[in-house]
Amino acid sequence: MNPNGPTGHMRPAAPGYEGGQTSITAGSPTHAMRPAGICDRIGRRLTLCGVLAHPITRRFSTLGSDACLTCAAVEALRPSNQPVRLTADLAALRAIVDEAAIEFSRSERSTHPMRGAGDILADLLERVAGLWVHSSQLAA
Repeated sequence: MNPNGPTGHMRPAAPGYEGGQTSITAGSPTHAMRPAGICDRIGRRLTLCGVLAHPITRRFSTLGSDACLTCAAVEALRPSNQPVRLTADLAALRAIVDEAAIEFSRSERSTHPMRGAGDILADLLERVAGLWVHSSQLAA
């Protein structure tokens, strides 16, 4: 992706999985969150071991004694190639989606050039895919 893109100014982040917990009680294991998926109505997502957990503000690490052994085994077999940079990536994605939403909502009387819906969606998908490719290249 273009180094001037939404995350081009950021320093590289190491690849890994986002951390998650099923409970906030002491001794609750930390799980590795799946990188994509739909949340349930209370914000939980599937983990690598298959339980529903709430995301936490730190990455999953096998160094702590509270790491889920199943998630650690899955991570060892299938390490993530995506960097963990949650808030920055989410902010960049929101900016890209907001730009597309603004284009879709323009009036026909707008002085800005109008583009077709297909062109807007193609550009949106290209930019989102480029964001992930660029993030992977930064981590490499």
